[in-house]
Amino acid sequence: MRPLLLLPVLLIATACTGPQRPSAEASWVAVAGEPLPPSPEQAWLPQPPLAPFTAPSRDANAAATTALAPGDDPGTWRWDLEYRAGRTFDYGELEYPAPLPAGTAAIGVRWRPQEGVPAPVLRLRLRDAGGEIHQFTATRGDPAAAGWRLAVVPLAHPDAVWGGDGNRRLDAPVQVLSLVADRPWRGFAGGQRLLVAAPQVLAAQAAPADAGLALAVADPPLGHCYPAGGTARLRATLPRGTLRWTVTGLDGAVLARGEGAAPEARIDIPLAGPCWRECRIEAEDGAARSALAYRCAVLAEGSARAERLGVCVHVLVQRKDAWPLAALELVPRLGLGSVREELAWNEVERPAGSFALPAHHQAVLERMRVLALDPLLILYAGHRDHGDGWPLTLAARAAYAGYAARAAAALPWVRRFEVWNEWAAGTGVDPRRRTPGANTPEAYAALLAEAATAVRAVRPDAQIAGIGGENITARRPHFGDRLLWEEMLTAGAGEHMDAASFHPYRWSEPPEATGLAPEVAAAARRVRALGGPERLWITEIGWTSPGMGPGVGLREQGVYTVRALALLAAEPAVERTWLYDLLDDGTDAADKEHHFGLFSHHSRGLMPKPSAALVAAFARATAGAACRGRAVRDDNWAVRWTLPGGDDLVMAWSAGAERPLAALVAGTPVEARDAAGALLPGPPERLGPSPVYLRGRGLVLAAAQQGDR
Repeated sequence: MRPLLLLPVLLIATACTGPQRPSAEASWVAVAGEPLPPSPEQAWLPQPPLAPFTAPSRDANAAATTALAPGDDPGTWRWDLEYRAGRTFDYGELEYPAPLPAGTAAIGVRWRPQEGVPAPVLRLRLRDAGGEIHQFTATRGDPAAAGWRLAVVPLAHPDAVWGGDGNRRLDAPVQVLSLVADRPWRGFAGGQRLLVAAPQVLAAQAAPADAGLALAVADPPLGHCYPAGGTARLRATLPRGTLRWTVTGLDGAVLARGEGAAPEARIDIPLAGPCWRECRIEAEDGAARSALAYRCAVLAEGSARAERLGVCVHVLVQRKDAWPLAALELVPRLGLGSVREELAWNEVERPAGSFALPAHHQAVLERMRVLALDPLLILYAGHRDHGDGWPLTLAARAAYAGYAARAAAALPWVRRFEVWNEWAAGTGVDPRRRTPGANTPEAYAALLAEAATAVRAVRPDAQIAGIGGENITARRPHFGDRLLWEEMLTAGAGEHMDAASFHPYRWSEPPEATGLAPEVAAAARRVRALGGPERLWITEIGWTSPGMGPGVGLREQGVYTVRALALLAAEPAVERTWLYDLLDDGTDAADKEHHFGLFSHHSRGLMPKPSAALVAAFARATAGAACRGRAVRDDNWAVRWTLPGGDDLVMAWSAGAERPLAALVAGTPVEARDAAGALLPGPPERLGPSPVYLRGRGLVLAAAQQGDR
């Protein structure tokens, strides 16, 4: 039998089946792989429509014009929309009043977007017995394609809830209100035509029996990150039945495919240079089915790290599902210089007034020190002997300040500390131990002042981040929808911090369309105006890639992440940025909090997502470089750096319609690399959503300059 050969230029697909003897030099290691969900048509059985469509009595939203006419197919409507740029909200709403049968688990919407036009984001709105509006995301800006598709809306995880009794539960009886066609991204302008069928209740089909597919990899490196020129050797085994597989790259193009029969198939994936690969294996044995994905990468190499970039980790957490210590070694492989980790008060102060690092903590912190990871340690979470909640009393604040000072004294090699995490959002406090609204901005300012004073008394060299990682625009209902971080500064917090910490998440949208750069710049000006420091630390930012619900796809996660890093690099006030986070925190496909990682959950084998390859390329390309500014034209962007050797580096991409590279960057690059860091034969003529890196002398941003320096 011959293995599947995958070459960068010549594509060869060969089936390899039948029993094989493992090679003597290989050590085969089982890997769980990423379970691939069944298609919506395989997972759900549509029931009759809830009710026929009727023309709405009015256009439900004046921000977009809608014209409804009967569609070409019976039971559908043709929906014409026109989006206009420059609006905070811009969507069309198709009213669809219909009662929802009790016990409904999911609703399906059959729709056909206009081919060749960016597809909208479909959302479904329901109203429950308490008057709350629950909004569910049905699609996530999927690429436009021909033909009908079924959008599935599970009713377990709304992406927004407002109004009504405020209990955030979907209380029966429930009424369907409308379908919403949101623009593909904020700032999008243009027309779209959709065909939409009336929503249907979906009944979950019984999951097919597992065909018994199992995967093993020969001598896998940590994180399945191979050296350039290596080969990922994959073995798929199956008791009975047939196997099919495809190998794709960063752009989703199929590089190779093959098929075979039980009991075994071998798939070799050559990895010539910086790249990311996904192998999808599907197995069938009659009605039984299994589908798994194996992912691997070659990360861009370099001797220098991007010291201003880091990643959030959860290795210190001691629980059943704790991250493995070895995961820390992925951070320098990515070319990152720092980690952000929480040092839980309740774990290191036992009994009250003492300080001792448990053995696990000692091992983790020592590994960080050996790897030169320059941690930012978060000092937070309630303590059982001090109210088990926010430190609000004089005694609790004094106890917290003592813990902070003892931590700083015990870890002289740690330079950076953050006082609490997401104070205003209530993070780190058990909901049973907190009173909504007790976490006032004045209480945080008092805590920061006492903790910072105590830390500086023992560590004058320490740098302290304050504000607690607020989202810049988040307003908290318990405080009358006020911006609490501004009030923290008004209460005097600014004079006690070296950097202001923010979490400017964008969720399902790209960073350019949501105004990431101007939002951060405005926050920096406001911090200074209220007596705060000159510098900002972006201590969390990232995109989640769940299998369903709010979030983005795997490839969008990587592309949005590095584009955000470039935009933040061009902001003079942003000194440091930490991505959230290194590994997925869980495996629930419907839980957005589980899927922010650059690598998969450790139970899935720490496989790299595209974001790992793209972040490594960005970190290696910009390590030690000085950012000189950014430019934009027609939603095409470029950021320029000066490299240590004097060369210019430009990262360029399109966040909208593709435009010629020459309209944005002038000069002749001597080298061009793709988003993963692989060498290209030359610069592309036109820009796409994945960034390209250009290196040379005399490269100039030809478009309108923004923040050039």
